[in-house]
Amino acid sequence: MKIKHWVQTLITAVLLHVALIAISILEVFIYSMTIVRGKTEEFYSKHAEVSGPWVSGIFGSLFIVLLVRRFIRQQHDGPLVYAIALPVMYTIIDLILIGMWMNDWTHFTFTTILVNGLKLGASLLSYLIFRRK
Repeated sequence: MKIKHWVQTLITAVLLHVALIAISILEVFIYSMTIVRGKTEEFYSKHAEVSGPWVSGIFGSLFIVLLVRRFIRQQHDGPLVYAIALPVMYTIIDLILIGMWMNDWTHFTFTTILVNGLKLGASLLSYLIFRRK
């Protein structure tokens, strides 16, 4: 990959975080307005802590599949490198953000490994499906 693709990959990983955080906020909003109404802010905050990683894992994997597919279809060099670099950069940013906002994130370890592993798997699967033969 060229340097500009590395920079684009980093920017994509940051924007993916922004999009997934927005989707998590939307999920909590919908949950609070339609499913469980009238609870305290603390209740919804705890719900966000539980649901956020799963929302991120599901939608993040889907978005990563689409992003790898797009990269391959644009005929860039190094699609396998991109398929590995995007989820790895995302995971590094994820760990930095978790470290900044959570004092004790040891109970998130399993979930973090699982959802970020899912994103890496989705990325590699996308590469295998859409690569040029």
